[in-house]
Amino acid sequence: RSPATGESPSPATSTTTINTASSSTTPPVQTSPLTSKVLMTTTATPHLLHVDERDSAWLRIGNERALTRVFSDGSQTRREIDGVPFAATQDDVGTLWVLLQQPNRLLQLAPTSLTYHSHPQLTAPTSIMYSPIEREMIITGGRDESSYFASLSSQGSFHFESLTDITHPGLLTLDAQSSMWFVDIGGGSISRINTDKSVDTFRRSTVMARALTLGPDNAMWFVNNVAGSEVGRISMKGTYSFAPISSKIDTLRDITSANNSLWLTARASVIRMNLDKTTMLIPDAYPWGQTSIKSGLRSHDSQSVWYTNTNFLTLSRITM
Repeated sequence: RSPATGESPSPATSTTTINTASSSTTPPVQTSPLTSKVLMTTTATPHLLHVDERDSAWLRIGNERALTRVFSDGSQTRREIDGVPFAATQDDVGTLWVLLQQPNRLLQLAPTSLTYHSHPQLTAPTSIMYSPIEREMIITGGRDESSYFASLSSQGSFHFESLTDITHPGLLTLDAQSSMWFVDIGGGSISRINTDKSVDTFRRSTVMARALTLGPDNAMWFVNNVAGSEVGRISMKGTYSFAPISSKIDTLRDITSANNSLWLTARASVIRMNLDKTTMLIPDAYPWGQTSIKSGLRSHDSQSVWYTNTNFLTLSRITM
């Protein structure tokens, strides 16, 4: 029994289709009245790492050993650091924690100081997320038999646990009970790290999840790459269901939740998916149909949604 949810984890063997017009009909695609604004054009590929409580975006440009911060008015700051930033999160006092590669370690970025935390077992790290209940950082990393998750306490000590039968742990996402969820990028499962550090893994062969978010219904939603344009849902009990997306939308990439809707990026569009499963395309400076690869979707407190265009090297923001 999971202490975080009060539910007994069960193998994810049952599949249901989310009700649309019929089991074989995809929802209509509409054009949203919302628009996006390009706030930054870069000289190398932008990688969106985090959107903070001030609704400003933190990103890496190319493989720079630096953090760039972009505010909602388009103003920017840049700070050089000792490492390549790969992922980021924020604790409950507003300190930014950044997962670094080359070398592998954590950066604690306070307003007036930089602190680096390292450990020899911190190999091939992939994600970091702050746990508000335990007041500690949770990190995933490794590959195959060396896959792990680690915690870094407020006192600065690391604790490592192995992840069984996980090929490549992906980005962490917090649920409503402060458990951490992540996808196996290698395919076949989604897992939950409970607040007592036990791990529940829900396996299904048709799952090839790329990105994961807590939806407005308090279930976890993900982009499923096995079936192409498909969004998946997994309940707190581990039951999977799936919603088809119009075949006009090419290659779903990332997903987040904001303003009581799901938001997705695809190869050439940004999509808002409402609770009734209707989907809306968000117009931007690079219209649908162009070679415009949207990615790196992030939001904070439903104020806005940020995303990058890795072909045109831009960072854009959608205001609610």
